Amino acid sequence: MFAAESLLNYTGCEWFKYPVEYFESMNTVLCQELVRFNRLLEVVHRSLQSLQKALKGLVLMSDDLEQLGHAMYDGKVPSMWMSKSYPSQKPLGSYVQDLIDKMPSVVPTT
Repeated sequence: MFAAESLLNYTGCEWFKYPVEYFESMNTVLCQELVRFNRLLEVVHRSLQSLQKALKGLVLMSDDLEQLGHAMYDGKVPSMWMSKSYPSQKPLGSYVQDLIDKMPSVVPTT
């Protein structure tokens, strides 16, 4: 798979490094966006792991996983990802590259 390994290796980050206070509206927005981004990465990560297991025959291929596989084969962003994603009209390859490009801006470097 293209850059799926990068998404599978995502482990998360410190979410509330910036305090969420009434007087700091940008911190509140930042934390909300990080929570949304984390949910998207969680769905992508979990669905790719499940699809890999299903292709190896370790778990049953559900309808959702079959739709995921068909969407990936067709080069489209899977609907289960778009339900948690930011709006995008990009094909799958560009979408994943954009997602990977956004990760360094929200994942702190230690």
